[in-house]
Amino acid sequence: PFALRPTIPLSRSGLWEDVLAEHARDPFHYLVGVGDQLYCDDVWSQVPELAAWIKMKVERRLDAPLAKSTRAGVADFYFRRYLSAFATGERFARALKLMPTMMVLGEESRSLPREGNDHDLFDGAGSYPDELRLSPVMNGVAQIGYNFYLLFQLHTNPELSRSHGFFGGPGAHNFLAQLTPEVAVLGMDGRRERTLDRVASRESYDAMFRALESRVPPTNRHLLALLGVPILYPRLTIAEGLLQSLDSANRASNGLLYRSGLFGSLMGSLGAQPELLDDLGGGLTGEGDVRVCTSSFPRLFAPADHWTTLRHSREREAFIKSLQNYAAAYSTRVTFVSG
Repeated sequence: PFALRPTIPLSRSGLWEDVLAEHARDPFHYLVGVGDQLYCDDVWSQVPELAAWIKMKVERRLDAPLAKSTRAGVADFYFRRYLSAFATGERFARALKLMPTMMVLGEESRSLPREGNDHDLFDGAGSYPDELRLSPVMNGVAQIGYNFYLLFQLHTNPELSRSHGFFGGPGAHNFLAQLTPEVAVLGMDGRRERTLDRVASRESYDAMFRALESRVPPTNRHLLALLGVPILYPRLTIAEGLLQSLDSANRASNGLLYRSGLFGSLMGSLGAQPELLDDLGGGLTGEGDVRVCTSSFPRLFAPADHWTTLRHSREREAFIKSLQNYAAAYSTRVTFVSG
């Protein structure tokens, strides 16, 4: 949608200057966000109680309650972050006023403005080991961030979302919209039901295809599937296999490999960029990052966000085949749109 040779230099806000200029010349129908609409990883350092929680011993971290005052601090953080990006961010806020929007949660989108190494909820939300993911603090922070996503990006809330047309498993918010008689959009919630071993529940997949069969008119010829994480791209099984071998190797050897720079060189030779390793579960980060919540070096390789990781391969194959069957049955073209 953007000019190949923009007349306005692309700076921190240059992309949105270009979008607005293009919109004034030839208006866009919709503005689609497929993840990283804003960045909130620093919730773990900006909320004092969470910064203190990160410094606790692992055993205390997993059982520590999310106090009422901490909830208030987390809610204030997300509210102010959304205001700064969606209301007072001059060019992006103006784009939101001028164009209808459709947004889903995701990881590592490069199409929307970046303000630090952050994501809509926090890095890798849902992809941590169950004992950490379901701990009162991490689970509570994820729920608060998700509720603000519902409010600001989907314009709904948990109580009213079903009456607004959202569907899926308990707590999930997938949507289906008809742009024209011939073009439909399926927005997948790939975050709310995510665990180490799945992207979405069977209930959500069943609801998606029931909606496609019952809501899409026979005139439709093109389905756009919005996925926060790309589902089709070169496989990363070699890089992931190396990470898994490191996971079971000696901790001291792993640390030496990383500090020596050999780890980065080896990963680079496999074509795995740092941000990609981050989604695979790799990378050592500073004290302000939530990854220090884990107890040992191997656990730093826990998050696995990409569809092509081994944990999600069967789910990925089943989803793609189901869409292929739908496309064949209804003579519909399917296009994946991802960050």
